[in-house]
Amino acid sequence: MNKVDIVIPVHNNFEITKRCVETVLDSVYENTSRIGQLIIVDDQSTEGDLKEYFNNEEGNFYYPPAEVDPPYINFVKTPERFYYSKAVNYGYNFVTSKYMMLLTNDTKVYSRDWVKTMVQEFEEEGNVGLLGPGVVGYYNPEPVMNKGFDYTRIGGFCWLVESSYFRTIGGLREDDHYTHWHSDMEFCDRIIANGKKIGVSSAFIQHGGGWSNKFVQSHIPKG
Repeated sequence: MNKVDIVIPVHNNFEITKRCVETVLDSVYENTSRIGQLIIVDDQSTEGDLKEYFNNEEGNFYYPPAEVDPPYINFVKTPERFYYSKAVNYGYNFVTSKYMMLLTNDTKVYSRDWVKTMVQEFEEEGNVGLLGPGVVGYYNPEPVMNKGFDYTRIGGFCWLVESSYFRTIGGLREDDHYTHWHSDMEFCDRIIANGKKIGVSSAFIQHGGGWSNKFVQSHIPKG
């Protein structure tokens, strides 16, 4: 069984992060223990300690059913403010499973078998460089099926990629205006140039979109 490590970059927005992680853990049973680690990358948050926040007993934090081994939650903290691209690359250093799932914290699991479905579709298609989910609204989900492998770009809110391939292709660009913006699109361009496919799965994720951007300092170039 090929496992998946989920990398979640975080800067503040702890309530949103907690909601995201709760839905991931609540889906573990349906994913037949495919989830390896949850690697939560705290990118120098200023609203308190993320690990301490998650250990708050008053938070009604959800865990998987007793008969399912819960994934290891690996809290890591960047040594300085990295922003999106570098924080994702930093989190990759802790990945040990065959697959890496990048998941931004402004998401919630909608299809409870999302990991199992995405891995199955990734492996059945062949020559896939990147697979994302279908997307529905954060508060008012209206699923529209867009499954296929003829995409050239998909946003970096949720990606499934082979861990070794992420390293081979060079990870996300961190320089210039790729520090926080555009690196997802540039990464997709490299995958297509490398002759691999980009696809959208039949599994769905709810996505808020851009909620962390209010914390991006004005001197970070957008391009």
